[in-house]
Amino acid sequence: MRAIMVLRTSGTDQALPGGDTMTTAVIGATGRVGSEIVRGVLARGDAVTALVRDPGKARRAFGEPGGLRIRPTRLDDPRDLTGALDGIRTVFIAMGSTGTEGVLQRIAINAAAGIASIEQVTRLSVLNTSAGSLGINQRAHDSIDQFAASTAVPYSTIRPAIFSASLLAAAPEVRASRTWTGLAGHGRMALIGIPAGTAELLITREWAILAGENDYTTGTFAQITGRPPRPVAGFLHDHREEFA
Repeated sequence: MRAIMVLRTSGTDQALPGGDTMTTAVIGATGRVGSEIVRGVLARGDAVTALVRDPGKARRAFGEPGGLRIRPTRLDDPRDLTGALDGIRTVFIAMGSTGTEGVLQRIAINAAAGIASIEQVTRLSVLNTSAGSLGINQRAHDSIDQFAASTAVPYSTIRPAIFSASLLAAAPEVRASRTWTGLAGHGRMALIGIPAGTAELLITREWAILAGENDYTTGTFAQITGRPPRPVAGFLHDHREEFA
């Protein structure tokens, strides 16, 4: 298993803008990755605007730290989005790529493209996005990338193979059963109780992994951070108490 991040930037290869006056908007701020982005940006001393449907959920997640503005926003309303993004310098989007969330991502990217103050839009994606992927998720992310390119918005994608946070979330299961569910070769399983579209997405994701679409690494992480990526064995060692 590999934890890989690929950053693709349209336009220039310059670093993301920084400074004391940076204001970052996070869409998907209460999700697993989005919430970590909010906390990380606040810890850096920059201001964050969390665009959320449920302000109460956001306040329960973050409290009321200095530098954080929680703004109720209708992501399906371009006018409301434009008002929420006014004066923002960077935008981070952490949402799904299919169905309604895929549509909302396009609305957000299109709104950001029309706002002069925005210097960078960064979007959470997945590894091996391409129109020819076996995975529905990968094809959907590629479609959003193509849409973003058509708007000429300053734009990057972060493409991990798997999130270390997801592995850590499985720690209670590993601790209790001494197993971790995942690919099962040619085993069969009935996906009962979930929508057909979700089942199809999960199945095609497995097809893509089994076909080796994620079986490669890049030098992007080291290029961005100046250090080599941490092997999964090192991650498990650092968090061994969670799994023991």
